[in-house]
Amino acid sequence: MIFIAILAINLYSVDAILFSLGFKTDSSFLQVYIMIFAAVMVFLLSVQYFTAIRHLQSSIKQTQDAEIAFLRAQINPHFLYNALNSVAALCATVPEKAEEVVLELSKYLRRSFDFKRMDAMSTLAQELELLEAYLYIEKTRFGDRLEVVYDIDETLNFPVPPLVLQPLVENAVKHGLMGSIVGGTVKISIRPEGDEAVFTIEDNGIGMETGKPGQLLEESAQTGGIGVRNIDRRLKMLYSRGLSIRSEKGRGTQVRFALPLRQEEHRKKRILPWR
Repeated sequence: MIFIAILAINLYSVDAILFSLGFKTDSSFLQVYIMIFAAVMVFLLSVQYFTAIRHLQSSIKQTQDAEIAFLRAQINPHFLYNALNSVAALCATVPEKAEEVVLELSKYLRRSFDFKRMDAMSTLAQELELLEAYLYIEKTRFGDRLEVVYDIDETLNFPVPPLVLQPLVENAVKHGLMGSIVGGTVKISIRPEGDEAVFTIEDNGIGMETGKPGQLLEESAQTGGIGVRNIDRRLKMLYSRGLSIRSEKGRGTQVRFALPLRQEEHRKKRILPWR
């Protein structure tokens, strides 16, 4: 194509010289040559433009995948640290349960530390298995102080980002329920609504003061909510929207987010209103 463009501009130059010297009386080919040159150049520039766009999109995706992998690497040790604390507490108070808890923890680690898969996607079934392993550990540790209620549509089966559910439930147990002497109940709901699956994690714990839920999602926050902020960022990167948090002091906290049932439909949608 470059050769054709050079040839066309040279023929135009030669034809223009011949016409100006009087060796030719017809100048119609001048327009043909310049149009060929212009068409070729427009085509080449268009190819370069779309190539640059593809490279940019690829770079953006690689950057997002790298950040998601980094956020996963932050959450995994966070859970492991808390799980080992739970195991240590069981060894001192209920030693006969320690072996069972360690087996549940090993099941979790086999699933969660899968660094060969860098696409940062899991399945709903795997995420629920991890969640059940975590809640088994915590239920064994806290006994009657912790009640768990599941409201999950068993027909749902779709790809989800890994480790978005368990840290939110852990946050509800640790900060919402165990902040009270009597404990409480955490409810995990996953229900289809249209072409989405709506996740709701709700506890009847100590709740938060007005304005605190929004502060948990702020990048400038210095303390608390690291796991929550990471999940919010990951969801925004993947689906262009994050978490919705609603809380009332002394009444509990509700965290809500929605994922598309068909993952190829990653389009921007408004955050679901509270119902």
